Amino acid sequence: MVMNKSSIASEYEEIYTDEELQTYVELLNTLYPWLSEWRLVQARKDHNDEFGDSVHKDEFYYKRDFPWDAIKVSRRSMKALVFCLFDGNPGLKRLTKEFRQEIQERMQALMRNTVEQFSPLATVVWPVQQEHKAQEGGH
Repeated sequence: MVMNKSSIASEYEEIYTDEELQTYVELLNTLYPWLSEWRLVQARKDHNDEFGDSVHKDEFYYKRDFPWDAIKVSRRSMKALVFCLFDGNPGLKRLTKEFRQEIQERMQALMRNTVEQFSPLATVVWPVQQEHKAQEGGH
């Protein structure tokens, strides 16, 4: 059976909830430089994505910018993409989760060092805030 591009993307429509899709997109974004991550944007006009799936005006889709162009992918196509990359691939899931954790830890250290450098109160406030988060079970 021959399927058109749009029907392939629509097969993946119900695979992930919006929250699950966003989690996978965040994991995928750990593999990209900060300014060229996938981001969710609202369509200003009807168009087709890179895989031929239609995106209608005011519908949300994913976009990844480059200095010379942009890649536009419907939410349905992104679901298919993350399914192909992550489903049955525990190594990629683990790697991106570990990388995301490392990035978060580095950002926290950078923020802490910056605050400590410029604020004498930070040496008192920061540890108290972290202790409070730990008691609440936060990260």
